[in-house]
Amino acid sequence: MRQMNRQASLRMLRPICEPLLTQLNLSAQQRAQFYDAMLAMDDPGGMLDKLPNDAETPEERAQIEGQIQQTHDSALAQIQQMFSSGEYQLYDSYRKTEGERMLVQQFRQQLDSSSIQMSDWQSASLRDLLIQARAEYPPVNEDMTASDEATLAQATQFLTPEQLTAFRDYLHNQEEMTREIRKLQTPGG
Repeated sequence: MRQMNRQASLRMLRPICEPLLTQLNLSAQQRAQFYDAMLAMDDPGGMLDKLPNDAETPEERAQIEGQIQQTHDSALAQIQQMFSSGEYQLYDSYRKTEGERMLVQQFRQQLDSSSIQMSDWQSASLRDLLIQARAEYPPVNEDMTASDEATLAQATQFLTPEQLTAFRDYLHNQEEMTREIRKLQTPGG
């Protein structure tokens, strides 16, 4: 099960990180180390037998939480050691926009399975536009409406009407899923 989750995570992470790793000219071995560290950082509890919610005592919960924090910190230190200061800054800027990059990547994958196709140029332009819009119009109470509207308004310049409608629907569906998850995570929700 964990191996399948790892493979699924790698399938999502590679398209996001490969341009950065190519730019940094990392070897195959360095890339493997990078992905191992990224996965450990993103899911530091992934290799543990128990998660904090599975703990039987407060002490056990604290111990598990400590292991998770230690795994995360160790993975972050590995990544920091892999790069020079300038390279780490580039990685960090990539990391801060990972959500937007992943959103566009998932949208493109969804489009690729339909009759609507998207070129590499369109995908890169949409990604850059979304990153810019999210920086200019940060979410208000986790509401991305302003940045989504700004992205859609500018995307009319390079997306077809069908692509634009699909992206609008995709953003709407993502917002709906986020709201539903928030409801489930809210006590009494």
